[in-house]
Amino acid sequence: MEFDFFSVKVYAESQSSDEIILGFFFGKVEGRLEFQFINFARRFKDLAKINLKEDLNDFKKDLNQIYRKLIARSGDIISKTNDFSNYLKSYINKNGGRLTFSNKLSTIIENKDTEAVRSLLRELFDEWTSDVKIRFDWGCSTYNEMSLEESSKTEQSLDIQSAIEKTKDRKDLLDMADFYPIVDPMEGKPVASLKVGDSIYLTVVNFNDEGEEQRLVNSYPDKFDENGKNIKPFEGYITAMEYCSAEKGTVLLKVQIDEWFLAKAIIMSNIRIMQTNRRKNLLKQNAMDQDNITDTLVQKSEKKSEQEDGVSRETLIDRLIISSLIALIVITILIIIFIFL
Repeated sequence: MEFDFFSVKVYAESQSSDEIILGFFFGKVEGRLEFQFINFARRFKDLAKINLKEDLNDFKKDLNQIYRKLIARSGDIISKTNDFSNYLKSYINKNGGRLTFSNKLSTIIENKDTEAVRSLLRELFDEWTSDVKIRFDWGCSTYNEMSLEESSKTEQSLDIQSAIEKTKDRKDLLDMADFYPIVDPMEGKPVASLKVGDSIYLTVVNFNDEGEEQRLVNSYPDKFDENGKNIKPFEGYITAMEYCSAEKGTVLLKVQIDEWFLAKAIIMSNIRIMQTNRRKNLLKQNAMDQDNITDTLVQKSEKKSEQEDGVSRETLIDRLIISSLIALIVITILIIIFIFL
């Protein structure tokens, strides 16, 4: 089973210490580990109803709402939560640190070993309290799956719909393909901090030109499945970036793939996306292209001027010759008249 991120959501209840511990671990394979837990007395159990099987982002929101409700009911929840958080940090450091703990969890999840997850959690809680009943749920996802899930969520937001409506008639966007950036919620860079020329990873989600679609599929067959779906990320460079709302909540990005393929995306400015340290000075390139266009126009203008000057000189000579002939004829006529008179 291949995945890039994993999560374990936990509900632990202890009768001996009369407490409930609720929270989650969120990790990146061979990378960072994040966790958030709250600790409170069992008498507030009815305020802590939560679904362990829901999406991690929804679980986080529910967890924060529960924490705010509990703070309003009891002041010692902050200190109890801080005490458990400090214990958890100490426990993880004592057992090799966050990277070791993260790798251990991800390996267990890769093997789909539910009992091993339960055993690891029991060891962790047994050093804190005793007689603990543990419920948990775990899940995993790839960069692509997380990105597509984020895309489907943001597409429904009013901000995105409003931005799409504002830009739908723009001629520079009509035939351009649609992409969505690869999301990295742990180590990604916020969209708002990106610049023209920055490199990002992305998935093409929709084509508006069959010719360009076929050319890209033929050029990169390993990045598409048998149905033509983009299953492996592309690296693209940002060619343009503009905010679509006064509050700067949505951003229109244009990217370039392989020097010829262009795509667009309207996304939320606070999303963290995968990025590399590579970049292209596209602003300089655009300026150079503009200079080349200007030089070409100047050269054409100079050439045209030279041609016009040549034509003008030829016209002047012709006129002088004609004038001289007319003058000669007039003089000849005058001489003949004078002789006969």
